Parts: sequence; structure tokens; C-alpha cells
Amino acid sequence: MRTGCERRVRECRVCEREKGKKHESGVTLVELMSVCVIVSIVLVLAVPGYRFHLIRSYRDAARAELGQLLLRIERFRVVTSNGVVAQPIAVNTLLTSSKARERYDFKLSPNPPLRTDAYRLIAVPKANSPQKGNGALSLLSDGVGCWYKGRDRPANFACQGAALPW
Repeated sequence: MRTGCERRVRECRVCEREKGKKHESGVTLVELMSVCVIVSIVLVLAVPGYRFHLIRSYRDAARAELGQLLLRIERFRVVTSNGVVAQPIAVNTLLTSSKARERYDFKLSPNPPLRTDAYRLIAVPKANSPQKGNGALSLLSDGVGCWYKGRDRPANFACQGAALPW
């Protein structure tokens, strides 16, 4: 068994050996470059996914706004005896979501072919928004909604062809 004196002597020898060495703190250039490479790889992978998530969330906000508009129009519209919308409704005055309003133009197109009591709400991406080229959204008065993926102008009244139902 070692005594306390022997331990202290041994510790002093270790301290004397370490006195000759320089203790430098910090990171080396190799460590710094490896951290930069790892961070850049993570960013390259994360940024497109985040952009896709933002575009989808803006589209979902516009879709929710179309549903709210449909409820407000049904609640407040003025209808004549034959069911035709008698008073034009200013759609932009009924909007609540600033997130959707910044990126989409909302329109009301009444009187589709063969139906006098129906109408369609359309959300078209604005030209200067990141939603441009993502596709228009459409909601019929009977509650059927569709997304015209890749087309900013819906071509037909019904959700047909390239339109995807919600």
C-alpha cells in the first residue's frame, strides 16, 4: 500500500512533466471546417423541406379561408325568389386571414352553367407571392373543393381533369 507521501511525490512528478507542455485552448482549423461542413449539409437538406412546408401551410390557410367565406356568404347573401344571387358580394370585405390575403386573390363567380342558384369561390395565387405556380383553389357553393395543382387559373367550373379534390 502506498503512503500519502509517495502519492504526493508522484503527483509532483506529473505536474513537473506537464509544466513543460503548453496548454492552449480553442479549436483547430480542421475542427472548425468540419463543423461548417456538417452545418451546411444540414441546411441543404432542411431548407427545401421548410419551403415546401411554408407553401403548403399558406395553401391550407387559403383553403380554410374559402370555407369561412362560404359560410359567411351563405349566412349573409341576398337571394331573389328564383334563387339567383341578387346583390354582388364584396368578397375581400369578408376575409379574416391576413396570411391568406397576402398570397391569394379571392373571387366569387356566380351563376355557373346550368345552375342559377350556385356559385364558386376561387383563390388565385398573387403574381408576386411565393404561391405563384402552386395552383388555384376552388370551392363550389355545395361544398366541393378542388386544387388546380400547377395551374393558377381554374379552367372549368366543376372539379375535373387536373384538379385534385381536397
